[in-house]
Amino acid sequence: MGKWAIWGLGALFYLYEFAVRVAPAVMQPELQVDFAASATRLSGSIAAYYYAYGPLQLLVGVALDRFGPRRILIGSCGLLTLGCFLTSQASNLQTFGLGRFLQGAGSAAGFIGVLYLASCWFEQKQQALLSGLTNALGMLGAMAGQQSLAVLVETQGWRRSFGYCAGVGLCLTLALWVLMPKKGESREIRLPSSCRGLLRGLIVVLKNPQTWLISLIASCLYVCLPAFSELLGVAYLMEKHGLSRTCASSASAMLYAGWLIGGPLAGWFSDKYQKRKPLLQGALLGTGLLFVVLLAAPSTLPFGLLCGLIFLLGCVSSIEIICFIAVFECNPYRYRGAAMSVANMLVMLVGGLAQPCVAFLLDHFHSYSRALMLVPVMALLGFALSFFMKETPQA
Repeated sequence: MGKWAIWGLGALFYLYEFAVRVAPAVMQPELQVDFAASATRLSGSIAAYYYAYGPLQLLVGVALDRFGPRRILIGSCGLLTLGCFLTSQASNLQTFGLGRFLQGAGSAAGFIGVLYLASCWFEQKQQALLSGLTNALGMLGAMAGQQSLAVLVETQGWRRSFGYCAGVGLCLTLALWVLMPKKGESREIRLPSSCRGLLRGLIVVLKNPQTWLISLIASCLYVCLPAFSELLGVAYLMEKHGLSRTCASSASAMLYAGWLIGGPLAGWFSDKYQKRKPLLQGALLGTGLLFVVLLAAPSTLPFGLLCGLIFLLGCVSSIEIICFIAVFECNPYRYRGAAMSVANMLVMLVGGLAQPCVAFLLDHFHSYSRALMLVPVMALLGFALSFFMKETPQA
């Protein structure tokens, strides 16, 4: 297989795991009824995905540095498939939460696994572009997942929908097993040979203040996805703008469409001009402003303008993707897996915490707009933090 085909196979797994990640967004009303759960209780089970996904980033990063991507991606896809099957059979909220936990554990290698493939097979000057392309495929998975699952939930119910997801996962696991090369690197790379060697890279990355700072900035941009499109967005659009589930899903998916287009463009622009910090500062201000405009928009706003506004919000917030390259660049190259995994861990943990936070605010204020104000507040926080970030590209 050529290097683009190898990267594409890994990216296909990321597309699939992202579709599974966002699935509950179009199922929330049915899930609340079936499990007799409040928004806060349900969001806790849904967010179990992140509680596995986040911490496991540390293990996945050092495992990639030690074993390479093939075995990690195959095992991860199988675990994600098992999580989908268990969720489809859940008879109570605890079992549903366990299924989501397994989904998160299986998805943990998705994003950084594909970035790791790119770092093995492509030159460093192409990394930001490939990071954006990888993110674009994830957004494509989110869009396809929300659209197709909205129809499936309406016609087949949420249980069968997750069952179909399990079937797709099984096919993809077999494809990874058969097609992914056993040697995942195109050039010789020094891999740590002991537990001490594995942990050394993690310690180096964690002791770097820029790792934490850049990861938190990324979290402040990313939070619009778990809070809006993965949890409350569809319900908010249905209530405030009177949209059907299908139309609300289409409008909410425009955020992913924006990330799909904006991510590669941000990566290309950042690679071309070797600048990270100014782009991130503009993205943080733009995300906060556009989200306030979205919440303040009148209920009579035409559907096309509503979709355009959400699409633009996605384009701006997608610049978050270059944070992963910034973390990659501010740490030693031989610890690139650990660096990206730490960054992704923090982003996913913040994203997971954002879901029960906005659900709690919804239960408390009984207002979607007030609950979702968490997103522009986080963007403002990220803008303040960005002044302490160092420019990272290494020409």
